Parts: sequence; structure tokens; C-alpha cells
Amino acid sequence: MRFSGSGNGNGVFWYSYDYGLVHTVVISSEHDVRVGSEQHTWLAEDLSKVNRTATPWLTVECHRPMYYYRKGSSNYDFGLFLRQQLEDLLVLHNVDMFVSGHVHKYYRSCVGLYDGRCDNVGPLHVVVGTGGMRIKKHDPKRWGECKLFFDWTESCFDLYGYGRVTV
Repeated sequence: MRFSGSGNGNGVFWYSYDYGLVHTVVISSEHDVRVGSEQHTWLAEDLSKVNRTATPWLTVECHRPMYYYRKGSSNYDFGLFLRQQLEDLLVLHNVDMFVSGHVHKYYRSCVGLYDGRCDNVGPLHVVVGTGGMRIKKHDPKRWGECKLFFDWTESCFDLYGYGRVTV
């Protein structure tokens, strides 16, 4: 049986739902997210309707990360593009956490990451792409913590795994 989405947004590509105290918005980095696009307009409307009394936690999920650890790569450039299109909107609506994958690592930003700076007004960014890592990709002696590339990187692991959030 194919996943049918939540009945709002664009079915399986972008949608939102409430689960307990969390309002989760799922967007597609593989579709147009530019300001004025169908998806961006829907996202702005969805975020503006969140009842923070009923769902005080607000997360946005996306396949590709806004912050990438290696300058000069296509992932870094695409992250800059996402930041230009979405970061101000996330800050405007006080999004708590931005969750993404694509990169086969786990890394987490500092709290309040906005415009590349910590202790600011932005969300926590968490990349959980570890489920896509090949188990035998690296020498087991080298598995574990990876290099913290930017001041905004709080934690980084180069391991196979998955993420779990408890609210």
C-alpha cells in the first residue's frame, strides 16, 4: 500500500501533521522551494496556522540539509540556496528544529543557528543520514566521531544508525 500523506499540502511531497505536542512539517528539497513557489507559499501558510498552545514544538523535515560541513561541494551550495529561500521563514515562525538527511553522517548544530552563527534566533539543525551509510564503508578503527568543521557544529558521528527524538 502506498503512503497517502496527511491530506494537506501536496500529498507525499510536502505535508504536515500533529503528533502529541509536536507539529511536524515535511517539505521537499527536490521540488521548487523558492519564495513564491507553490511549496513555499504552502509552507508559509502552514507555519502561520500552528497553534503553539496545543503543539508548542515545531519541527520542519527535509531531505537535504541547510548546513553542510564541506565548502565547495554541491551539497554546501545547495544548503546555501535552501538557507536563502527558507531560513528567514523558519525564524519568523520560531521553528525549533530542522531535521534532514541526505548526508550519510549524523551531525547536530548549536542551538539558535541562523546565518551561520550560534546563539541566535534560528532552529537546531540535525542531520540524520546515517541509515544510508554502508556498514563496511570505513575502517572500523576510524568509525566514531568525525571532525567538527565549523563553529556551528556541536556533534558529528560517522556511524551507521538512526535517530530518535523524545519530547
